[in-house]
Amino acid sequence: MKILWVKDGKLGHEKQVEALLKEISKDTDTIITETLTKSFILEVIEFVSFGFIQTDKENLKEQNFDLIIGAGNKSFIRMANLAIICRNAKIVSILCPNYFLRSRFDHICIPIHDNHKKIDSNKKITFEGSLSSVFDIDTNPDVSMIAIGGNNKHFDFDIDSLLKQINYIVSLYPSINWHIFNSRRTPEDMNIQISKLTKSHKNIYFIDVDDSNSLDLFKKYIKEASMKLVTPDSVNMVYECLSSRGETILLNMPSKKNNKIVLNINALKKDKRVGYISTSNLSEGITTHKLEKQNKYFDVLREVEKLSYSILKRIN
Repeated sequence: MKILWVKDGKLGHEKQVEALLKEISKDTDTIITETLTKSFILEVIEFVSFGFIQTDKENLKEQNFDLIIGAGNKSFIRMANLAIICRNAKIVSILCPNYFLRSRFDHICIPIHDNHKKIDSNKKITFEGSLSSVFDIDTNPDVSMIAIGGNNKHFDFDIDSLLKQINYIVSLYPSINWHIFNSRRTPEDMNIQISKLTKSHKNIYFIDVDDSNSLDLFKKYIKEASMKLVTPDSVNMVYECLSSRGETILLNMPSKKNNKIVLNINALKKDKRVGYISTSNLSEGITTHKLEKQNKYFDVLREVEKLSYSILKRIN
């Protein structure tokens, strides 16, 4: 199968498509070509001109792709334009394209929390949360990790509160090695405080997002870690953790509003699909923490395997 992966340069989108393509490649022989959307404006001009004004696609037309896939708005507009040129290819989106683009897609794969969007039922394929590679292997009881997000639209990022929770969980498990990963959204003040933690705790290690080996180490520890502590603003990260063995525990961050992201996280907590740290104020300046444990009988999430099967079944 010849596949064209249309990339938009956003790590969260590309990790989901990469996980899916790896799964598809387990079940069928694939040749994967990557292309990057360079100019969103030029793609829009091509779309509204019905292809009379074209961007650089002629070399792609000649390759006779069987499947064109991608995630994100920049990818979707390019894919919609490619649908006119590569008429024999199946056009599949991960996440939901703009309403005006949807008619050009053969299949639209969306998380369940987007199920309210108006999509032709013959095109729609749903999955839970976000897509991640499945790691169903034994974990290392001496290794745990902490994944920190940053400023966002859904939850309050309170540095002081998060540091107290990290100190609390480390104090519960002082013999475990904790590997802390930040993100590009993490405030610099938080990074400074994490660095200080490594000096006061011999079992805490800070892997900065700008380190050359940070991505490789993240992939290593998400498979190995027996406990994974995550900020709930990092929804993709939460589901990456749930797609591997070990406990997933959410740090406590008050929500700003009850949108689909917050409701999704609350449902995971209510069903005990994840553990979480609850906080309460005894008096002014005195906060107590409690670890609410995850239900250990839940299996590893296998959404990427299910979606791969559904797509192959529909396009073959």
